[in-house]
Amino acid sequence: MSQCSIYFPGLLGPDVPIKVLDKNEWPGVQQIPNLSKLLSRGHYRALSKADIETRILNGMGISFSGNEDVPVARLRVQQLPLIDTQKSAWCLDPVFIQIDKEDAVVQAHENIELSESEARHIIDDLNTHFAEDGFKLHYHSVYRWVLEAELDLITTSLSSAMYKNISQLQPAGTSEKRWWALLNEIQMLLYNHPVNEARESRGAMPVNSLWLWGGSSTVQYEPLIDSIFCNEQWVTDVAQLYDIDFQSTDDVKELKALSESCLMLYTDLLGAIRQSDAFAWLDSLKEFEQTILSTIMNMMEKDKLQTLMLYSDTVSISIRRADLKKWWKRIRPVRDTIIKARSAYGI
Repeated sequence: MSQCSIYFPGLLGPDVPIKVLDKNEWPGVQQIPNLSKLLSRGHYRALSKADIETRILNGMGISFSGNEDVPVARLRVQQLPLIDTQKSAWCLDPVFIQIDKEDAVVQAHENIELSESEARHIIDDLNTHFAEDGFKLHYHSVYRWVLEAELDLITTSLSSAMYKNISQLQPAGTSEKRWWALLNEIQMLLYNHPVNEARESRGAMPVNSLWLWGGSSTVQYEPLIDSIFCNEQWVTDVAQLYDIDFQSTDDVKELKALSESCLMLYTDLLGAIRQSDAFAWLDSLKEFEQTILSTIMNMMEKDKLQTLMLYSDTVSISIRRADLKKWWKRIRPVRDTIIKARSAYGI
């Protein structure tokens, strides 16, 4: 029985009071008929909060202990033959943190627009400086680095920290003081680093800190899906590791059929959600309808798909082909169903 699961973080909107939005700002049923039908006739179930990485890895069949960090560093290590897979590893990714009198907010990661040569230059200099301290940094890709270090910490994923005040999101554990000392030294080195001096001289954003996360060493895999559609490089890297077929979400519109069990990751809303932009969020709902959902629901109408599961941050919504024909369940405006779902499940 074919099933498609779509993970759609931010479906229920940003953390702003959306009830005050003018009704005319919302897309109507005619603009987003499939999303309107899905939200009106689907079956809702509460979900516990989880970061993007946890939700996606679990959906791919990758599990780990619930009280540990998400094991993204361990997955990166499997792609780097020069690292001993028995050693502890962490994601240590370049970021720009905006600091003012009261807040420190992660403002940029991939939008720093770093080059490979700049990334390698910073990594090489940090490795030279910390050569005798038991830390070694490895290049995985421009925005994804791996730190070899024995640390006992619980961390916050970078995706969960973006555009947030990081004062309550710092690593915690028995290695906390050791990590803080290391990070302070890293930040001082970055402050006067030639790469940053050159970037700032041309008006580019500097790399002024590194974000530590994803250090779990436990990874278990049980095949759950045949294929995945996404535009996130880290997800396609993991798919390659486990021989899962992958395609871009840009290809969905041209699909004529799906595999027996597929997973889609739709992250086009994340910018709007993280920056609390309600109007960009509403525009993204229309984009989701046109680029993804219309194709998937059309397959269901033609009996090429039996079940669709839509996962957001706090709720899952499932619909089967038989549910589409329940005419007595009136199709309501998306405004009504989303406001009701936010009230029942949160965001």
